[in-house]
Amino acid sequence: MSKTKRRNLHLDSLRLILFPRRLWTPPFTMAFAVCAATVFAFDIIWCLSTTFRPMSLVSTYIFGVTLALIMALPSAFTRRVWPQVLVLLAADGLCIANLIYCRTYYTPIPPASYLLAGNMGQFSDSVGASLSWADAILPLITAAGWWLMHRSATKWQRSRATLGPHHSPNRTAPYLLTLAVMTVVCWITGLCHHGGMINDIKYLKGNYSMHSTYPVAYTLPCAFIADLQSTSDTPSEAETAAAREWLASYRQAIAPAIAAAPDSLTRDNLVIILVESLEGWTLGKSIEGQEITPNLNRWLADSATWMMPRFRSQVGAGRSIDGHLITLTGLLSTTDMVYAMKYDTNDYPSLVKEMKRANGATSYIFSGARPVMWNQKRVAQAFGFEHTFYRDSWDASEHFGKNTSPSDKSFISQVITMLRNGEVWPEGEKAVVEVATMSSHFPFIIPEDKRTISMKDSYPRYFAEYVTSVNYADGAIGELLDYLRSRADWPRTMVAIMGDHEALASYRKNMRSNSEVAASLIDPDSNVPLILLNAPRPGKADRQMDQVDIYPTILDMLGIKPLWNGTGVSALADSVTLPPAVTEKRAAASATMIKGDMLKGTYGATDRK
Repeated sequence: MSKTKRRNLHLDSLRLILFPRRLWTPPFTMAFAVCAATVFAFDIIWCLSTTFRPMSLVSTYIFGVTLALIMALPSAFTRRVWPQVLVLLAADGLCIANLIYCRTYYTPIPPASYLLAGNMGQFSDSVGASLSWADAILPLITAAGWWLMHRSATKWQRSRATLGPHHSPNRTAPYLLTLAVMTVVCWITGLCHHGGMINDIKYLKGNYSMHSTYPVAYTLPCAFIADLQSTSDTPSEAETAAAREWLASYRQAIAPAIAAAPDSLTRDNLVIILVESLEGWTLGKSIEGQEITPNLNRWLADSATWMMPRFRSQVGAGRSIDGHLITLTGLLSTTDMVYAMKYDTNDYPSLVKEMKRANGATSYIFSGARPVMWNQKRVAQAFGFEHTFYRDSWDASEHFGKNTSPSDKSFISQVITMLRNGEVWPEGEKAVVEVATMSSHFPFIIPEDKRTISMKDSYPRYFAEYVTSVNYADGAIGELLDYLRSRADWPRTMVAIMGDHEALASYRKNMRSNSEVAASLIDPDSNVPLILLNAPRPGKADRQMDQVDIYPTILDMLGIKPLWNGTGVSALADSVTLPPAVTEKRAAASATMIKGDMLKGTYGATDRK
């Protein structure tokens, strides 16, 4: 037998295994085609918000076809159409939910977050605003598929009826055989990339240009399995050793900055104002002759202010709660899940604990959010906050949209009243106080009668809304700053104002490309600012650093030589930069330190209650 005949024989054998006639009847073929259309439509819509690079990967198509085969299971075991339609509707809901999540976080929904679906009621405005016209393609495919599958099944049943019941094929065995073959092909494909699917997904998540591609390259269910497997991981001995090695190299790199830092506390009080979604480009800028942040601009002109507008946002899926971690502890969040859901009882180092060690400062946190949102209250306690005030502490009768948190001005007014009455932080008491705003949360809803800035020109979607919300938050912050300056202990108080994370996510590129005004204002990168009022060393730095550098910068300005330096570099240490090897491994080291609670006992016995 010739080589050509043998090759053709092998191809025929493979065709019979993958496409047995008993399985690939017209109804099943139609059901499979509809499922495949759903899978690849999701891939394309996902890539519209991220990158089309995974569409060039072989795994995208092999795993996609296999997933479509699994989704078509009802059509292999029953001749009814409605079970297949139910599977498609469930897939549509899951796909659309993850697409909405992707447009903000560039990742699929973390496994633990599915248990927190009820929390999304507070942010239903954000969910609705993140929907895209492209999402409608998925239910349209299902609707068209229902009609096509019903039509195909009806024709097939009529043709079979003329031949008798013995001509109705049993599809179970050929379906399972085909699925087994495709599963083996997927396994082999995964092995060809970093030794398996899980390892390759870990690689993709750590690659700066490919981190958002794995739900397309390996399908959404496989991404879920990989994330679930990662969240159950405890650091291995090798990972722990690598983190310790990284920590040693990091401390060696920043040793000159530590040696040069002052060692005397310059302020008794630290007030942190964490502004929802504040980006650095808004500061000092005007639109249509109106200042975006007039109150902050007034403080920027003060001779005792230090300011740096561009700290690269480094938050992950946890967004605001990640911003708390980065700012208050100098650590980066875990990438495979939101750290606050599993590591909320860790003994974290923090600015709060450093101030407690330095001068016995009492700590308070004020927020209009619900305490269960990303487990905020438990995390605050893990960071060392002694007194916590969340949404139940405030009158929320004035709120915007479906977000039931009090408006910033109502919230700040109530905080000022509580402080002025001496209920908390009485004058003379040394304290760390955090105030977290909420009104500039996406989709940036500020009612017409509450706006203090108006724009007549037409701008890209959400640009005007964002500017309006930042302007509104600026008014509330101005009231708080005026109160703080009126206190007798103002000379010994430093105020740190910063954004918790960037705001514009996937809208940034569109805004800059479709509006000259927006392009002239918006940074091409995602940056948050740091403003220090009543700073011991005033000035301005105009370079770009990382958000994780905020923690050591504040400590440096306060004159505290900390027990924990964080994982960044103080912006005041001009001559110190981290070597690339240290920077590249920082995220992995931070995740290992969190998962292993490696910093436990940094301050000796914990004060947590």
